[in-house]
Amino acid sequence: MFTTMEQINQFFNDRNGLGIKPGFGRMKTMLKALNNPHKDIKAVHIAGTNGKGSTLAFMKEALIDQGFRVTSFVSPAFGSIREHIFLQNEPISEERFIHYINTLLPVVKELDENEDGPSEFEILVMVAILFSRDDSTISLFETGMGGSGDSTNVLEPILSIITMIDLDHTAFLGDTIEAIAAQKAGIIKARTPIVSGVTQVEAKQVVKDYAARNNAPLYQWGEAFYIREKDQAYSFTSQDLVLEGIRVSLPGKHQQKNSSLALMGLSLLKGVNSEEAAKSFQKVQYSGRFETISSEPTVIIDGAHNLSGTESLIDTVKQSYPHKKKTLLYSALKDKPLAQMIPLLEETFDEVVFTTFHHTRSSTPEYLASFSSNADPKMVSSWEKYIDEIWDDLNGNVLVIAGSLYWLPIVKEYANRKRNK
Repeated sequence: MFTTMEQINQFFNDRNGLGIKPGFGRMKTMLKALNNPHKDIKAVHIAGTNGKGSTLAFMKEALIDQGFRVTSFVSPAFGSIREHIFLQNEPISEERFIHYINTLLPVVKELDENEDGPSEFEILVMVAILFSRDDSTISLFETGMGGSGDSTNVLEPILSIITMIDLDHTAFLGDTIEAIAAQKAGIIKARTPIVSGVTQVEAKQVVKDYAARNNAPLYQWGEAFYIREKDQAYSFTSQDLVLEGIRVSLPGKHQQKNSSLALMGLSLLKGVNSEEAAKSFQKVQYSGRFETISSEPTVIIDGAHNLSGTESLIDTVKQSYPHKKKTLLYSALKDKPLAQMIPLLEETFDEVVFTTFHHTRSSTPEYLASFSSNADPKMVSSWEKYIDEIWDDLNGNVLVIAGSLYWLPIVKEYANRKRNK
């Protein structure tokens, strides 16, 4: 039995070597041992290459405002391990987290003894399911990676959402849009509504085929519903709903689309007022998505970690700061399409500075610089030292720090300490 978070953290550190484990056998064993708690929750299941977290955040804010008790599961966590799992807008407490780990411990030990121990991610999903059973009227779950083979796909949701599809995690999900679309579409369940934001013709066809095979009502972005931008706001139109002047607090045009997916999903849920839901979008906050962590000087963090995320960052920074000098402090994991991403970033930012952070898959500054089109790319080994040096010399210009969601929580904590000195 565990009594402290230090013990829990060590427990998970000891399981790091298990990595990503295919199959649902371990999940089903744990669920059965605990009387199938997933059958007792009303879950919304959200997959997609990008936009999962933002779409979830829009839905969560609207549901909370209308009196729902909302639990949510997000991946990756933006901070401590408890920040995978939330009740309303607060992470699960240490006490509850420890309680659920102890609840799971007997069946985890049994699986370990049979040399089929569950991964960290599988255990976290189980904690989220147990917490949701005990403490929610509705639950929102992001997939970790993919969809069909993801541990969250044991859920029996009341609604599924696929935000968008792009090439990412190709070693696990496949190296074509169709293959990745099939992975995401694997969350579609029989006779369960599916909201889709995919745009590629081939991906849309995959989703349509999966929906048809499962008799799942499909609400396709651009067909069953659409939006029109007007004066920093947008209008939303579906068969049963027309709303004007919708504004969102998260910057970037892509967030209008993400919020429209949330709105379409919310309109399908019982007891939700869609017009009031749209008003809630104006106050959503979401860490690491073009988030201003300092206003004087202007310092922004963004989790652009793949090609589509990079393109969204570029569009947003151009829209937000068209006339200011923009510096990018950049680090990324080695398995990303850096040859495509880095030249695009260099076209947008006045200066790009390559660095690294502590992670087993983090790129070195030299490796990142090898994709640069500049004759003399700038590299720093210590991102902390670089931030210290530039902090007081921005002179009204903008520093953006981007490249990996694993890095940004550390950056944000460091910047907060600087501001509070």
